[in-house]
Amino acid sequence: MSLPHSSSGQGAAGTQIPVSEAVPGDLVVMSGHIGFYAGNGMILHAPYEGTVVRTQPIWTSDYWIVRI
Repeated sequence: MSLPHSSSGQGAAGTQIPVSEAVPGDLVVMSGHIGFYAGNGMILHAPYEGTVVRTQPIWTSDYWIVRI
C-alpha cells in the first residue's frame, strides 16, 4: 500500500469513520500528527522525532479516525 508522507495526506487518503467504530490499525489523525489506533482509547505513535514508538492514551478530543 502506498501512502503520502505527510500526516495531512495520510489523513485524507482513507475514509473517515465514527470514533465509535475504530478498530486497532485505523489511523488516528490530529492536526500535524498521526498514529495507529491501538484499541481502548489508545494510540500507537512516535510523539516526536527521535523518540521510540509508544502506546499511550489519546490525549485530546480534537482528532478523527480514518480507515485505509
